[in-house]
Amino acid sequence: MVRCFAIALALTTAACSATSDTRPETADYVIQAILVPACGRGGCHTEDTQPHGLAFDTIANAKTALATRDRGRQMVIAGDPDNSELVTVLVDTRSPMPPDQPLADADIDLIARWIAAGADGL
Repeated sequence: MVRCFAIALALTTAACSATSDTRPETADYVIQAILVPACGRGGCHTEDTQPHGLAFDTIANAKTALATRDRGRQMVIAGDPDNSELVTVLVDTRSPMPPDQPLADADIDLIARWIAAGADGL
């Protein structure tokens, strides 16, 4: 229930803020500007560490990770942010990712909009 509420909140916020956020809703942008610096830094999801078998330290590694399953769920389901594990872990209030500094709402909103629009570039 918390997950559904958090995702709905993220998408509602996204709809309201979509006009002010002019960043591109593309895989390359989301990966390079958000996921690589937030998730792929040392000690997190790197090629060397790969928690859950996921690395986000390069665009190529991140695209591979986003196309896989984690904990039995698809990381990105084009057109369906509610069922995409990436959004789930980002909005999980009990254990958000990244754990030391969760992503800004605007970044989560952009990711949700990118997935909702078809996850261009995966």
